[in-house]
Amino acid sequence: MKRTLVMILTAAMLFTAGCAGRPAPAEEAPAVTETPVPTPDPEEALRLEEEKRAAAYADAEALFEAGDYENAASAFEALGGYSDSAERAEAARTALMEAALNAEAYAAAEALLAEGDAAHAAMAFGALGDFIYWLSGLFQKKVLKKKKQFSLPKQGLPFLQKLKYLNLAFI
Repeated sequence: MKRTLVMILTAAMLFTAGCAGRPAPAEEAPAVTETPVPTPDPEEALRLEEEKRAAAYADAEALFEAGDYENAASAFEALGGYSDSAERAEAARTALMEAALNAEAYAAAEALLAEGDAAHAAMAFGALGDFIYWLSGLFQKKVLKKKKQFSLPKQGLPFLQKLKYLNLAFI
């Protein structure tokens, strides 16, 4: 019995010495089994890719229509060879350059008007195609004291376009 007690004490001391510095055993987490991700069939993958590219093309077209030519050109270029994206990217770059040129020409026409050179300002605005628009805006600001732009009826537009050219010919 004494011998058995010594053996139990020795075993207990060895066990506690071996476990010292080790954390207490935690409950083991259940093994996580990874479920394989099903791979779509090639036809489905092609259809999904086509839908993504069509949506990206529609977004790029919306940017173009909104006048955001720089982002539209980038979006069309990102589509690579999809549909007519290369031609649309070029059209967006061209529209961006035209908008910059029109902005410079408009600023020059306003500068002529500010200097008091109404005849040359009228020709500059007429060349831009919006002298009548500018004149209606000026009339509304000065006479009617309105901030909202006046909208002309569609029946009167051809007459006003002819009037614009008569005015330019007269000047």
